[in-house]
Amino acid sequence: MIDQVERTTDIVILMFYFAREVRGVTKVQKILYLMEKETEFYEAYKDKLTDELDFKAYNMGPFSENVYDELEFLINIGALEKDSMELDAADSYEVKSFEEREEALGASNELSNKVFKITDKGDKIGEKLVQVLEDEYVEEIKELTRKYNKKSLSNVLEYVYTAYPDSARNSKIRDEVLKQ
Repeated sequence: MIDQVERTTDIVILMFYFAREVRGVTKVQKILYLMEKETEFYEAYKDKLTDELDFKAYNMGPFSENVYDELEFLINIGALEKDSMELDAADSYEVKSFEEREEALGASNELSNKVFKITDKGDKIGEKLVQVLEDEYVEEIKELTRKYNKKSLSNVLEYVYTAYPDSARNSKIRDEVLKQ
């Protein structure tokens, strides 16, 4: 029974509940980072969480290994599904994300170049989480998620790098993203 939001898994499910699908793990990472940085929801709930995403400045800006763990967990329990993503020029940063993960972990990346979609099971979990959240937080998460999910990855990266320059201090693509 879900009676409170208490894990990062809950935050990831809430994001997908409103996004429905997200193209690429890099965009998933950045939307979750923005949820942490820009919502009163996260501010109100961060002390209630039993774990955290733990973002660090890395090769493509804010990066959390825990996001990969959460995605793999949600796929394994059937709350999310992944499909291959046809890459085009706009997805060049997603290819770099795969290289970043390999460099950071020395491991292959089963989540690279994928589209992540919420399943019926994930929807049911998301509905229960929405029921236990205050209305103001539901609206806030919905608006933020939909706003950034509609944007191209390059636009999301540009915003994150501009709004949170510390998160981009180790980025290997900062100049390219900011077109300096």
